[in-house]
Amino acid sequence: MRVLSRAKAATERKKSDATFLFALSQDALRDGLLELRKEITRRRKEEAGSRRVERQWNPDSVIKLEQDRLDRRRRIGAGLTPQCEKYEIIGGMSGIMNSLVAQAKKASADPRDCRRTIDTLQAMGFGKEAFRKLHHLNDTTAGFYRYSERIQRFEEDGNNHRVHQRLMYVLLSCPSGTSPKGKSFQTQAEEAYQQIPPLP
Repeated sequence: MRVLSRAKAATERKKSDATFLFALSQDALRDGLLELRKEITRRRKEEAGSRRVERQWNPDSVIKLEQDRLDRRRRIGAGLTPQCEKYEIIGGMSGIMNSLVAQAKKASADPRDCRRTIDTLQAMGFGKEAFRKLHHLNDTTAGFYRYSERIQRFEEDGNNHRVHQRLMYVLLSCPSGTSPKGKSFQTQAEEAYQQIPPLP
């Protein structure tokens, strides 16, 4: 009987040890799977991050995009592009001009600001003839400058205020500090006069 009970006890012990080892191995397996999942997730995030960086800045795609733009401009210039694309470009240019007009119309009615704008433009090479083209009375730069020194403020949206708006239009058209290629200051002044006409 004792032998049987000892054998039974040993068997029970082995079973409990096996159960314990099985439970332990299951926990280890679960922990291992969790670690494996974490590692896979981490690697996927790293790969996704590197792909995102590639998508954000890929020099080859930027160069290709610029080449496509240049090709399109050449086709438009050579007349090889459908008319609708030309209108799209023209529409884009009118949008830019409208934006310039909107910005220029924000010019101050303060004569001191106007004199600063004149000084800036003259330093860039804006001459007397260009100024005459945009002034409503065909006045000279010196004459308008003297007049602006005698008054406190231009009439809001009056003719003299509009002279300052036209000057700002020309200045805003020259972001690089010089007249854009293919356009003289006189041409820009005429354009400003058309975009911001004087009061009747």
